[in-house]
Amino acid sequence: MHMLRMLPKAYSARKERQVGAHSTMQKKDIIFDMDLRAKLTPAFEECFGTIPHLIVRAPGRVNLIGEHTDYNDGLVLPMAIDRAVWIALRRRRDRQVIVHSLDLDASAAFSLDQLQSKGKGWIEYLRGIAWALQKAGYA
Repeated sequence: MHMLRMLPKAYSARKERQVGAHSTMQKKDIIFDMDLRAKLTPAFEECFGTIPHLIVRAPGRVNLIGEHTDYNDGLVLPMAIDRAVWIALRRRRDRQVIVHSLDLDASAAFSLDQLQSKGKGWIEYLRGIAWALQKAGYA
């Protein structure tokens, strides 16, 4: 799998607040988010020589209370934040995962047949996700 990840680290636009508890998303925030998506395809093509099959976005969140209690039957109060992770990906014919981070300007790779931890670094998070997916029968 080829994968390109993008974290909008420069995104610090503040949201205007309505009267009351609800917030509004400004048009410039929506445009900024879509601009990130639009940058992924050409960046993926430049990095891997082909276009991605899929582009996905995972919204950010924080837990106001209950950190690490949700999987122990505890109560949590998550809240969405104005951050997200964008990932462009394409399936490969072999069992290699090749990743490039636009924010870190770094590449890494691993085999789906050798998912044991190699130590520290951002790639270990992705290796851990691949391990969990395999254990659950998805790969």
